[in-house]
Amino acid sequence: MGKNLTELCHQECLRLLRELPRHSHPKLILHTLKANVHALGLTQLARQIHTAEEKQIIVSELPLKQWQNEIERLHPLERSWEETLMRLAKENNKSLKLHWHGPHLNELTSLLLHVARNTIAHGEKPDLNLWVEVKQRGSMWHIQVKDDGGGFKAHERSPDLFAGRGEGLKYIQQTVKSWNGKCGVMSNPGVGLIITIDFPVTQVEKKAA
Repeated sequence: MGKNLTELCHQECLRLLRELPRHSHPKLILHTLKANVHALGLTQLARQIHTAEEKQIIVSELPLKQWQNEIERLHPLERSWEETLMRLAKENNKSLKLHWHGPHLNELTSLLLHVARNTIAHGEKPDLNLWVEVKQRGSMWHIQVKDDGGGFKAHERSPDLFAGRGEGLKYIQQTVKSWNGKCGVMSNPGVGLIITIDFPVTQVEKKAA
């Protein structure tokens, strides 16, 4: 992937902290920050962020400098996708196997953490799978993410599935939209979730520049 997952999460945490004071949707930023902090193994800090996320947020009252110092003290260790997801699953007494086909895009790091956490949290089987397929179609990246976590229950379904399960899917939708892309989600109870993401190849080039 060029950079290991832990280093990418580390950088993403610091970027989110810088963005939080001026962002119009602080709960979305906090939710993403929590996911990345949790992936870094900072469990206690993740709990603090979760507590703040559950309350009415006044950004100026959040201990952002304290959080930044704790994240900066952590030296990013080499850790593969498989190792990170394995650890997240183990904390929930489950296992998760990642099946990746196609090129690795660093831009997908934060999005896939959300998908993986949902799969682990809502999957009813002890052994779970997450399939990621990345293809380039002309000027667009096309990504399909599929799991066997059980999908939405009947009472969770709504006309807009992105609004059906917390802030994670909303974050994915808004992030892809900010990349001038689009995404969709399909689900059948007992089968799993399929998320499709399309965004311009030039979006990667801009981020890498």
